[in-house]
Amino acid sequence: MSLTEKFDRKRNQQEGTDEGSAINYAKTGGIRYVSFVMLDGKREFFCYSDLVRCSFDPEKSEISLIFRGAGSVSLKGQSLLSLYEQFQNQIPRQVICIDKRYISLNVIDEFNVTDINISTD
Repeated sequence: MSLTEKFDRKRNQQEGTDEGSAINYAKTGGIRYVSFVMLDGKREFFCYSDLVRCSFDPEKSEISLIFRGAGSVSLKGQSLLSLYEQFQNQIPRQVICIDKRYISLNVIDEFNVTDINISTD
């Protein structure tokens, strides 16, 4: 492994990795938040320590997240199982909603989030 590759690997571990519609945390860290970016550019974040429940419905292609005292988040899209598994390990730092008409152009991601619905308690 070259010195450049070692530096690139270390930088990616420190900054987190970018996987298109989800930007992930590095493997280690303290308090973690997940930020949801809607199509209109609005953003909201929640603390992982408040995440009480996460469920995945493959028939609806929907992930539901419930945060203690803050509300719930519903994610809809395509191939969301890998994103659900990432939530189990508190990996996603940012989930970005993309327009449905651009799904075919998004060949980088394993999944596509096309709708984010946030409801507060």
